[in-house]
Formats: sequence, C-alpha cells, structure tokens
Amino acid sequence: MAPASSHVTVKSTALDFRHLRGAPEEFSTFCFNFVDRLQVEGYVAVENHPWTGNKVGGLFEISQKFFNLPDEIKKHAGRRKGQEGNRGWAYVGEENVSAITGFAAGVLSEQNLEDLKETFDMGKVDDSELANLWPYQADLPGFRHLMETAFESGHHILLQLLRALAVGLGLSEDAFTKQHNCRHHEFRLLHYPAVPASALKSGESARISSHTDFGTMSFLFQDDVGGLEGESLREEGNYLPLRTERKDVMIVILGDMMMRQTNGILRALPHRVTLPSTASINAEGEEWAPERFAIAFFGKPDRDVWLEPMQAFVDESNPARYDGVAAGDYDRSKLLRLY
Repeated sequence: MAPASSHVTVKSTALDFRHLRGAPEEFSTFCFNFVDRLQVEGYVAVENHPWTGNKVGGLFEISQKFFNLPDEIKKHAGRRKGQEGNRGWAYVGEENVSAITGFAAGVLSEQNLEDLKETFDMGKVDDSELANLWPYQADLPGFRHLMETAFESGHHILLQLLRALAVGLGLSEDAFTKQHNCRHHEFRLLHYPAVPASALKSGESARISSHTDFGTMSFLFQDDVGGLEGESLREEGNYLPLRTERKDVMIVILGDMMMRQTNGILRALPHRVTLPSTASINAEGEEWAPERFAIAFFGKPDRDVWLEPMQAFVDESNPARYDGVAAGDYDRSKLLRLY
C-alpha cells in the first residue's frame, strides 16, 4: 500500500530568480531563503527565471507534438539495447522507478510496478560516452534545435542556483559550480497517458513511484493536472501535493549527490506522481486520471567528481554518513535498476 497523501496542497510563495542578479541585499536574501526552504520544506518554487513565459510554453507545446507521434516514428529515437544512460524515447512501462525507491538510503527495492508514462531524454550535444537520439527532422521540425537550446539555458540556470545554494550554506560561491563544468545533466520530457483510476489504485502500476533524484539539483515544470507529491520532511510517509500557480514556475529540489556532499544537512526529496485530484468520471461511470505533461532538468556533476561529505558538514556530533564514490559510478549503479 502506498504511503498516505495529505489533502493539503503546498503552494509556497515563489522566490524571484531576478534577485540573483539584483542588489547585494536581494542576492543575500534569496540565498538565505533558498537554503531555508530546502531544509524545511524540501523544495523551492522559483519564478521570473530565463525560461519564464513563452520558453516553457514552447517546450510543453513541442513535447505534446512529440508524444502525439505514432510509436513507430518515436522508435527512431528509442532507447538502444544495452544502453546505460537515459537518452531518447522510453515507451510506456519501459522504466521501473519503483526499483529505485529507497536507493539513497541503501534499500534495494524488489518492487516491480509498471510505470504508466513515456519519456524523452537528452544530454549535452557532444557527449562522447552517451550520444543523444533524435526523431527524424522531417517528423518533427525544430524539435532538436529547441531542445538543445533549452538544455544549454538550463545549464546556466543550474549554475546560478548552485551558486546561491553555496552562498546560503556559507561556502565559497564556486563550491558546487566548479563540479559542473562538463554538462553531464539530463533534460527530460514526460507524458502520462490518460488511464483508468483503477490502474493506479490496484498497486500494480504507478505514474511514478516514490524516489529521489540522482544528481545534485533538479528543476521541474508541470501542467495543471496535478498528481506530483513530495514527502513531508517533518512526517515520514506523509506526501503533500506540490502545485504551482503557473506552468512556468519551477519547482527546485535536491538529489542524492547533494545530500551526500552536505552529509544529510540538505536532503534529497522523495517524490512521486499519483492519482490527481482532477480525476473525472466518464460516461460509463469509470474514474479516469487525465493525461499529464511535465518537464524536468536533472543537474549532475561531472562524472569524475568524487562525492563525499564536505568537511564543513562533518564534526564529532555529525560524523560522515556516506562513503566516497565517483559521481558517474553512483549514477550508473542507480540507472541500471531502472530498466
């Protein structure tokens, strides 16, 4: 049985990204509030960032066009057999996020829930270890250019937020940005087809099971359907709906690699996508979850970065909780459980 959901919807006041380039007082206030909310709530809503408005709208529009293509066409960009990383199109049910539930805490889940979603992933343009996979240009003109442009912009958004995080923690401004030179991030489009609510209530399927993200920092965008929930940092097992007022307000959360480096001072937020409150009853009297679209940018450090608790977060009262590991090795070990 899935952990309980609260009926309280979390709509925290968004921080203004423009303050990162504002007066020193505005910058300092942003950094303090950014860290405070991550410690207390596990997430931060941020508005007025470089993707605000038409840029996010354009990404949702092109995402819908891609997922509306016939599967036979999407297969041209489909994941390859034996592929280690997230690149290209993954069909509905190909990924099993339930297999990484609890991974950050050392739990090897034996769950095998079918993920009722399809995804498209890309990374940096010139990644020699993991090439991007694209549909044919004629099948979706402009798709590749828009995605590559957004990826580069996402990298710079990430760097500014990592800088704010470091300052808010009392570290040097480049404490985290210097780990992210190679752009080893992932940029993902997600589509959740409309499904009978019974499929999500059966315990055999999920839109996305509870999990934490792999990297250092992620930012998420969603449509107005709902269903995204984050686990309360105050009450284990209690999940709170995470909603934003607009599609272009980003939700920022932290991943495993940041939790390891801050020795648990900052926590990776367990989150999931479940039956939304917008579920409706069709003509046959069946309850259905409407289709849902979302966008995620997963910030990850360079693959050779050694992840271990920073000395600033280790002392006699809080000894190191995590062993050291290369970022690329940690990433691969978790990815291998997904497919």
